[in-house]
Amino acid sequence: MTLPSANLVYPLALEGFIRKQIDVASPPLALYALKSTYSYSATHQHVADLGSSIIAGPVNLTSPTESGGGLYCTNPVTFVTPSGGPITALVVAQNTSTPSTDLLIALLVRNADTTPINEPTPGAVNLIYTFPGTGLILQV
Repeated sequence: MTLPSANLVYPLALEGFIRKQIDVASPPLALYALKSTYSYSATHQHVADLGSSIIAGPVNLTSPTESGGGLYCTNPVTFVTPSGGPITALVVAQNTSTPSTDLLIALLVRNADTTPINEPTPGAVNLIYTFPGTGLILQV
């Protein structure tokens, strides 16, 4: 498993924003939970690139909006009793139900309080993720 030490925007998502391939209104944006086997790569572009590391999701984000160079959504996001292994990261991506074309946007490895995401016993309880501040997903 190789993960960055901080939340990040996938490099190919930045291209997607520039080329107007990513629209926060449609298709919906969603959150996926990843187990500890996921290894980050700057070349990952689509949900299909996550492979068998997806442990839960997609959970569509509520009311995504753009404001002041930031992308926001309504807090919190809840995964109902995810199971299958420790959860160590979350991914924001498009959700058209076609993983081979749904674009990855951001990799989240830290909670809003900056502690690492680590849910060692999924399946026992709901996983609730809260974005920093008023739902800040990313800032450009």
